[in-house]
Amino acid sequence: RRFSTLEGLPDNSIYGVAVNTNGRNRFVWAAAFGYGLVKYDGKKFTTFTDKDGLLDNFVHCVLVDKRGIVWCGTNEGISRYDGVKFLNMTLEDMKISEKGVYTILEDKKGILWFGTEGGLIAYAGEGTVTTYDEAEGLNAKEINCLAEDKRGWIWIGTSTGGLYCLDPASKQKININPVAGDSLLGANSIRSLVFLSDTELLAGTTKGLCRISLGKNGKVSSVRKYDGSDGFIGVECNDNAMLKDAGGNVWIGTVKCLTRCNPKGEIRNMDPP
Repeated sequence: RRFSTLEGLPDNSIYGVAVNTNGRNRFVWAAAFGYGLVKYDGKKFTTFTDKDGLLDNFVHCVLVDKRGIVWCGTNEGISRYDGVKFLNMTLEDMKISEKGVYTILEDKKGILWFGTEGGLIAYAGEGTVTTYDEAEGLNAKEINCLAEDKRGWIWIGTSTGGLYCLDPASKQKININPVAGDSLLGANSIRSLVFLSDTELLAGTTKGLCRISLGKNGKVSSVRKYDGSDGFIGVECNDNAMLKDAGGNVWIGTVKCLTRCNPKGEIRNMDPP
């Protein structure tokens, strides 16, 4: 079923979608870039803008946390909606000079992670905000996507510096380390991340798709690249447009098409030539 402005959307350009499954009501939330936050209740669309308390109408991403609270990443900062009113945190409040919050992740502990144009932000509730940038080892601060592994490590996909990894429990001052760039992945711009298993990470880049095998220490042991010869014709992946479903299939949004990947169906030839 297709939804557009004819059905009540404020615009046909949607940058992110989240579903609220808490309680009796099931809502779909959408980030309409330039037009605000949209709620769909199964019958009609309702749009929230800066006139309703939203920090900024240029919404890049949306997430519903475990409590049913809606979080929006906008050009100006973060908006939190509890069903009654909006509470906002500007990028200036969080000491981020560059505009744009592009991705949101809630980890196993309930901490919210925000990837911005100017670094990484961790929000532990009650105003507890931690900012990560060059001081912690994140030399490429433009963040497109985030993922969490079983250890609670946060994997960071950047626009210009490839893939980074953060161990939040580390006592080291430099606790963000570069993992892989264009020499291994074929591109420095990572657009989306999904864990296939505890040791395998799927990364969508501007030049294709990479299956990254990781060792116990988080180091890359091997990389398998996919392109048109494997059936991956989309080439350039879109921001945060990757999802692993309950059956283990991975759905990938690219600039050309929607692609479904079945990682279990891949047969690797281990025989030497």
